[in-house]
Amino acid sequence: MNTPKYYYRRHMGSYKLYEDNGNGTATKINQHWDEETIRKQCYELNGWKYKPKNK
Repeated sequence: MNTPKYYYRRHMGSYKLYEDNGNGTATKINQHWDEETIRKQCYELNGWKYKPKNK
């Protein structure tokens, strides 16, 4: 299975979206307080079908 190029992580109460540079480093490309906003953007950038989490 291929490693995704984009991923997100929680950081001090907000969520940051990163682009994997392929050499062990990553570049932050967005930050938002809402996890679903970042999750949706991450899915779209990776070409995955986005499904909202059930609350």
